[in-house]
Amino acid sequence: MTSLRKHTSLSEAILKRLKLIQVVELDIKISKCKLIQNLKKNVDGEVINFSTHLLEPFSQGFSKYKGKVGYKGFIVKKRSRLFDIGKNITVVTGAIKQKDKSLRLTLIFDGFRGVVKLYYALLGIFYLWYLISILGGHSNDISTILIMTILQMIFFIGMPYLIMRRSIRYIRSEILRDLSKLTR
Repeated sequence: MTSLRKHTSLSEAILKRLKLIQVVELDIKISKCKLIQNLKKNVDGEVINFSTHLLEPFSQGFSKYKGKVGYKGFIVKKRSRLFDIGKNITVVTGAIKQKDKSLRLTLIFDGFRGVVKLYYALLGIFYLWYLISILGGHSNDISTILIMTILQMIFFIGMPYLIMRRSIRYIRSEILRDLSKLTR
């Protein structure tokens, strides 16, 4: 269900340096069966993908989180509500390992998923086309156009980045608080 690899690729290393992927390890004093049972009670068993994300604020859900919980780990996401814009981007992948009388939870918070990848790909293609067309044209104010384009690029690249970082901070505090409640 969850694959936590020891070796990371170059893109994962870059995302970790940008703090768009964060890893947290916890030691919890609870049995594995009890934790999984508590997680299954508090997570709606739904698939996390792009098509379910579109109509999610209008869906009826009883739990705060949605995803899949298994014996080896879990994949959860905070359920989107109608006016929770940008707080529900992050997906949490967790691995559960039993060590003596405690559990070792490894949580991976991934804020760079689905729609955001598509957004940055389309943005890159658009700006590449736009800059090539500007540099190929014969305009007198090319320096002004380039400065305005660079400022616009900073805004369109920076704002989603800040939203993703805020989403990771928010879901991280929510998950850690809810896990502490589940282990009582």
